[in-house]
Amino acid sequence: MKIAILNVGNEVVEGDVLNSNAKYLSEKIFNLGHTVMFHSVCRDRESEIKEFLEFLSPKVDFLILTGGLGPTKDDMTKEVLSRYLDVELIKNAIVLENIKEKFKKFNRVMTENNIKQSYVIKGAKILFNEKGTAPGFLLEKEKCSYVLLPGPPREMRYLFEKYIYEYLKDRIDNHYINSKIIKISGLGESYVESNIVDLINNNKIYIATYASLGEVKVKISSNNEDELKKARKIIIDRFRDNIVSFTMEENSKAVTRYLVDNNISISTAESCTGGLLASEIVDNSGVSKIFKGSYVTYSNEMKTDVLDVKNETLDEYGAVSSEVAKEMLNGLNEKMNTDIAVAITGIAGPNGGSIDKPVGLVYIALKIFDSNYIIKNNFRGNRTEIRNRTCKKVFNVISQKIIIDKLL
Repeated sequence: MKIAILNVGNEVVEGDVLNSNAKYLSEKIFNLGHTVMFHSVCRDRESEIKEFLEFLSPKVDFLILTGGLGPTKDDMTKEVLSRYLDVELIKNAIVLENIKEKFKKFNRVMTENNIKQSYVIKGAKILFNEKGTAPGFLLEKEKCSYVLLPGPPREMRYLFEKYIYEYLKDRIDNHYINSKIIKISGLGESYVESNIVDLINNNKIYIATYASLGEVKVKISSNNEDELKKARKIIIDRFRDNIVSFTMEENSKAVTRYLVDNNISISTAESCTGGLLASEIVDNSGVSKIFKGSYVTYSNEMKTDVLDVKNETLDEYGAVSSEVAKEMLNGLNEKMNTDIAVAITGIAGPNGGSIDKPVGLVYIALKIFDSNYIIKNNFRGNRTEIRNRTCKKVFNVISQKIIIDKLL
């Protein structure tokens, strides 16, 4: 089935709101085996909504519209579609009562304009919304069918999962597409792609690569489970030493959850990242169980006073050096005695670099159980990107050493 998505809303067009609805819907639809032909966004204007209806409807079997179902004057998606299809809107007593009950439940006063939401498209299936006041609609037509969903992501997802997912699933003739993710670190997207060209040219599977900060995500999709497993194994064999994850989830979350679930303690000592690594750890619930604490030893004085880094080491090698990173790690380990300890020192820029020690030079020292590692990095980017790349690298290394190694 060919499907298009039209997101309606000034706030989306003007960039005030991220269009997460299109991402969510496309992922769900693709995994079902349907084809998303178009993503479109327009403002809350009748002429623009109508223009997109005229453009998209003849090209697809199914058109999903989100947004513009609220009670205000500029919420007009339902009204424009009814005029475009020459189908009248009818006031529905059940929908109106449902809206009134919601206002009573939340102890809010219902205003006159909310009655507008009780008008339904004649002949459409009403999608009752337990997460908000705006119902959705499913209108089946011979050439192109339509579904209208509210704009707020929480409401849109609720209605899609309750009503539309199964509707679309019943129309795929068992062509469900499964997908696997392999996340690779330390290699560029062009290099990764050039080493899997033979798989990309295989018409039994679909492979896409996505570059992000310091990583390449490889997504393998197919409705043939054997082909999917074979392609995944080949890619794992080719990039075994650089694989850091098998999920789209950020490793900061996946690794921290693994530490919590397995009661593996961790502590950090940070210089150039200034507590960012600790912050990413504590962004996750349950970390009080495993996160013992962090030192932000930004100055040399803090490094010596708190972590017992020797002045002689600082004088001879400088604060950004493998020797100082090692002593920071040793000092942290003496005080915290955690299963995992991480020490970071580097130059985040934009100033402070030199020919010998350029901006982006970062040393990461890790103790993971009984093994120690000193990792020299030359990160690219601005100050924020260098700090983010450093934290990502830490989580990726931990993932490789304690999670991925067990899975391969």
